Order: sequence, then structure tokens, then C-alpha cells
Amino acid sequence: MSTGLNPRKLGFMTFFARQGYEFKPFPLIRSFQIKTNVWDLLSREGKKVIVANLPNIHIACKINGYMICGWLFLDENNLTYPPNLKMELDRACGGYEVDLVVPSFRSGTAHDVVPFSNKEYIERSREIIEKRF
Repeated sequence: MSTGLNPRKLGFMTFFARQGYEFKPFPLIRSFQIKTNVWDLLSREGKKVIVANLPNIHIACKINGYMICGWLFLDENNLTYPPNLKMELDRACGGYEVDLVVPSFRSGTAHDVVPFSNKEYIERSREIIEKRF
């Protein structure tokens, strides 16, 4: 969506693929970096950009502005660009959170699922929305 390219031109159609014959999901973006995202194009033109909480941005990259990874991020240490933005977010909201479910690719599962009751789910969702706001 952010590249303007269709799945054929990108070379993939989903967030995950198989590794060998076992279904051990891993993010496809690990293997290459696409530099035709709208924020890359704007950055190259000298425009300031802010990219925040978009799913499938696995590692924050250098842009002319600020980037906060979204769901399916890979590394807490590379969650923001510039890197010190994470500390500012933590300080501003009492501990920044990306989502209710945090992916875990090291365990070989798509994500670590924590069961919530409906009430807990609604409360946690509101907390995270408030932190993002």
C-alpha cells in the first residue's frame, strides 16, 4: 500500500512465508528493503515525514523525520528513528506499547497470544490507544 506497487511487482503477496517444509512464519521484509515507499520518496525530496504505527514496518529506518514501527516489528531496539524517540515516547506515556499482541519470530510462532476476557481486551485496547494519543 505504501509503495504503490502491486504484489507481482513487489514479489510477494502476504506478510509471511514458509521456511522449508515447516510452517514457521517469518517476515518477508527481512530479506530485502523496498526504497519506493512514499516516505522514502518524500525524504529524498527534502520533505519532513512522520510514519507512525504502520503494520509490517519491521525495523525503523533513517528518513527525513520520524518513524515508529507498527505491529510485526522485529526488534525493540530498532522500534523508532531516531533511536532516542523510543525514550521520549516511554517518558511521555509511561511506557510505549505497539499493540496488544507482540510478534515473536524467535519462537517459530506468528505471535505470542495472551488470552484476554472481553473486558480485559477492551481495557487494554483503551490504554494503548490513550498512550498513542
